[in-house]
Amino acid sequence: MDEEMKPFYENQTWTIVPLPLDKKPFNCKWVFTVKHNLDGFIAQLKARLIAKGYIQYTPKGKVFLVVYVDDIIITGSDPEGIQKTKEWICAEFKTKDLGLLKYFLGIEVLQSRHGIILYQRKYVLDLLEETRMLGCKPTETPMDSNTKLGVGTGEEVDVGKSQRLVGRVIYLYVMRSNISYAISVVSQYMHNPQLNHWQAVERILRYLKGALGRGLLYKNHGHFNIVGFSDVD
Repeated sequence: MDEEMKPFYENQTWTIVPLPLDKKPFNCKWVFTVKHNLDGFIAQLKARLIAKGYIQYTPKGKVFLVVYVDDIIITGSDPEGIQKTKEWICAEFKTKDLGLLKYFLGIEVLQSRHGIILYQRKYVLDLLEETRMLGCKPTETPMDSNTKLGVGTGEEVDVGKSQRLVGRVIYLYVMRSNISYAISVVSQYMHNPQLNHWQAVERILRYLKGALGRGLLYKNHGHFNIVGFSDVD
């Protein structure tokens, strides 16, 4: 925690003052995590101070500010307001403008005139490398329809190792809803994983290797209207 707080003190990030009557504070909290390698050994102890994002309304639109530790995303519908916000932050703190968003929390961002594409190619490659599956043979589906998983008397595997791997794979659901069913199945056996459950997770990874470039495309339709679809059945 002391190491995490050090840059805040050096940058004189804040000054403690009475809260004005017409202002409302936004919350922050400490998040403590233990990062393990897939072999079960502790890789790193982490302490992070997380601040919630907020919305600033301007005469020409909205400016959204999202803060995660020392990463900041600024977006909105008011280009002038965004530029002024960036200039103010750079003037008040030791920050650097990295330009258009390209990578955030394991999610890669590709922007073009057609829209914005979100994908997790690097995240998958890192996961394949950690599990020593970079050289594995890809498969076309994330789950074998003929495989029946259940709680039995099969060969047991390391619980912590299995849970960490499933947890890493679950994060891919953010961009890859097509693996949601396979993930929901293997997640049911995290408390007592066996060899066939581990092999089912490995199949998901082999599927992801064959579909590294897939992600979500948010098309540029020239308006800010939100359109949703629902299957009434």
